[in-house]
Amino acid sequence: MLEDGKPKAVPVKFGLQDTDWVEIVEGPLKPGDQIILRADRADGSGASGSGRPPGPPMRF
Repeated sequence: MLEDGKPKAVPVKFGLQDTDWVEIVEGPLKPGDQIILRADRADGSGASGSGRPPGPPMRF
């Protein structure tokens, strides 16, 4: 997530998920928080995300 414009890692617990959606069932995230789906590293590697824009988790 972003806090004061800087990346901050926070622990979350996932619920239901598929190839496009992940339900976050526990953690400090609130509606409106900015999150980072992909982080590029200086060495060219990066964590891959789902490729979709940030938004609320899918509710089942």
